[in-house]
Amino acid sequence: DVQSLSQIPEFIGAENAIKADVDKKAVLEKMEKLNLEILPVSYERGEFTGVVERSRLTASLIIDVANKVK
Repeated sequence: DVQSLSQIPEFIGAENAIKADVDKKAVLEKMEKLNLEILPVSYERGEFTGVVERSRLTASLIIDVANKVK
């Protein structure tokens, strides 16, 4: 049950999941606000689809910026 799961250290519940179509900046802001390194990703119906890691997201944003500077 969710109550038991929430007792696990570093457990991230569905209420903190992000939708698959949320932009990178918004995801990074949410991670910063919640002080998390990983967030679950879900489809609109709430089905789990995977996770996004802060380090990979940051690398992706740096690549985006570098491509715009070219």
